Amino acid sequence: MLSTMRRRLPAMGKLFAPVLALGGSVMLAGCGGAVRDLLTDTRDMYQLNKSSAECQVDQPTGTCQDVKILASKRHNFSETFRPDWVEEADATSPVHVIDHVYRDPLANGDMQLSVGFRTSVQPGIYTGTIKLFTLSLDPFTEWRPTTFRYRLEVRNGGTANLSTLPAVIPGRESWVGYGGGGTRAGYMPVSLDPAKFNARWTRWVVSPTNSWGESLYLGQGLIALPELDVGGGPSGRNASVISLKDGTELWRAALPEYPLQVIGHGDRLYWEAPTGRVMVTSTTAGTVLGDHTAKGNTAVAPGWTFAGGRLLMPTDPEVNYLSALDVADIKTPLWTTTLTDRIVGMNYASWGVTADADTGVTYVNAGGVYRMLRLSDGGIQAEARVPTREDLDLLGQAWVHQAPVLPDDGMSAILLSHRDLMRGSAVQNHLTVVDRTTGAQRWDATGQFMDHPVTANGVVYVSNQSTKAVEARSLADGSLLWTWPMPSTDGFWQRQMVLTDTHLFVSTDKQTVAIDLATRTAAWQVPVGGWLGMTPEGVLVVVSPVAGALQMSALRTFNLR
Repeated sequence: MLSTMRRRLPAMGKLFAPVLALGGSVMLAGCGGAVRDLLTDTRDMYQLNKSSAECQVDQPTGTCQDVKILASKRHNFSETFRPDWVEEADATSPVHVIDHVYRDPLANGDMQLSVGFRTSVQPGIYTGTIKLFTLSLDPFTEWRPTTFRYRLEVRNGGTANLSTLPAVIPGRESWVGYGGGGTRAGYMPVSLDPAKFNARWTRWVVSPTNSWGESLYLGQGLIALPELDVGGGPSGRNASVISLKDGTELWRAALPEYPLQVIGHGDRLYWEAPTGRVMVTSTTAGTVLGDHTAKGNTAVAPGWTFAGGRLLMPTDPEVNYLSALDVADIKTPLWTTTLTDRIVGMNYASWGVTADADTGVTYVNAGGVYRMLRLSDGGIQAEARVPTREDLDLLGQAWVHQAPVLPDDGMSAILLSHRDLMRGSAVQNHLTVVDRTTGAQRWDATGQFMDHPVTANGVVYVSNQSTKAVEARSLADGSLLWTWPMPSTDGFWQRQMVLTDTHLFVSTDKQTVAIDLATRTAAWQVPVGGWLGMTPEGVLVVVSPVAGALQMSALRTFNLR
């Protein structure tokens, strides 16, 4: 009876197949699994014209064309359900890299497969198997899965040039956060020859969106970036430090809380958590050596700086404070100064402090009130009202993300009223120069200035999104000296310019350019943009965020000397 049923089943049509299948299953259940195995016919679904899908890209941002594979039907498989698919990564590369396997039926019942790869992964080779499978309503037919191999090779984006690191530029300290150092001028006193510029190495990392690349620490032959994860997995609370020489990981450790920013002093790194916590490690290991919890929120940008053996830390728990911690013992503040806002009822958040250790003075622009304070005890020596933003968010706060910039003339302070941290976000704001000791305004310009200015030798350089140009202005009166227009293919200016005696390094969303200050033309450019910084040895560092599921970023270095 069973054999007769099996012979007649195809002729009965699809309508009765499920009913007969159910009845047959019940009968077979009483006969035991061995009988079913004896009667089951195992068949192949498809015959493939390729045994593998492969792709190679030069870097994690590369694009793979879909790999086409023709699946020819076998044994009238087209009369059953369209198969599903699953990726089975090899144990040697346990990362899923298949984005899709489209299965488009053809008129003759065959299937056109289109295999797409996801390339936002660390450089490496990823292999595994793709399996096509389905379930059959016929209890006497079992469809054998159709499998094929895949291989994705993601390269590192170029050949490394690991030449010997040049000597430290005389008198230069580590590049620490916004503007590079205590004065935030973004200036490195060195003359460069573009003929010597070349790529050093590239390292692809995981950097979540709550990391602020402008705060990267470059010094002592290492690079520290908050929540940098060179291992490729979820970063969580990780802090990582890598070698400037070749990009290898020096150490990685989980901190008590996830860090937002990092600055360095001597052989110590100071990691900032969003809850008002300071976590101190050495430059050589991730063990927490010191810990301090502030009286308010320290999750501010540009935030901290060092001067005179003190860590100067703004906080804003509804009221603005500036505290000074002894770098040798950060447990108890040496002093704390309360700073009132310009407009009653408004809370200005996320501002930074700038310091001149030689004169023992520190400067802030909190809430549109510029102040000069003594580094010894926080006492206010002078203050003046200056332009600021006067719009509130839903929480009654105004986020300004700025700090004074101190030019090398010793007399001026350059202020930015406010800016936006979001990449590409342009806001109407003020660029103002005041007398450093009194706060008296000398000149003011309006535009959409994307970041802190850089300055040296009597010139202020800013990137203006409203004019889509870099502007060189006179420090004395603000007059426009010259401009360099953004290339028409680019969309917006990125963060942190770097100024030398001969070149201004700027970045857009598409490229990084060295502008020759003498000819005012592009002397060198590379097709990658991002946050910029320069090490004391004169190595340019570009952090390029790449949106995606893993928030991949490229950490690129360039020899300039």
